[in-house]
Amino acid sequence: VLTPGTVAPTETVTCTMSGLDPHGGIIESDAFVVIQNTVPTVAVSLSPTVITTQDSVECVAVPSDEDAQSVALTYTWLINGVPSINQTAQFSDSLSVGTDIVCQVVPDDGMDLGIMVGAQTIVQNTPPVITDVSFNTFSPQTNDVLQASPVATDVDGDALTFAYQWFVNGVLVSESESRLDGG
Repeated sequence: VLTPGTVAPTETVTCTMSGLDPHGGIIESDAFVVIQNTVPTVAVSLSPTVITTQDSVECVAVPSDEDAQSVALTYTWLINGVPSINQTAQFSDSLSVGTDIVCQVVPDDGMDLGIMVGAQTIVQNTPPVITDVSFNTFSPQTNDVLQASPVATDVDGDALTFAYQWFVNGVLVSESESRLDGG
């Protein structure tokens, strides 16, 4: 059995055969074959699997070579279809929501280049966070106007708008404004 431990690409395997007939006739012959290189392969994925504007992206490449040769990897990043100057497994440049990211990897065992394999994703939105809601008064009375003022952040830098729902004793009484008129 030929294994990477017994032969390597470009090595020659020779078989010498001898034949003997019942009358003492002998024949010898040689046959040989040159071991061919098996093209390396690579499996590619992106990490994290869901990417936001706050993430660094890793191109996870797992090479394979049936000849047990070491495999070098060449990385190419495409950002919205445009090649990046970054040619490493990590991409940490600033990204915007909706950006199309592709990481392409070519395996090379020093003898042959494998087929380029890529992974692609779209940068996702990070939902905004409401950190506080304050009211214009802490002791509202019947017929008072109660005004809600939210404090929120959006790491993507998006402008925020707010929707309001006002409940009195668990019953929805208004859905339109930041204020509830008690009158």
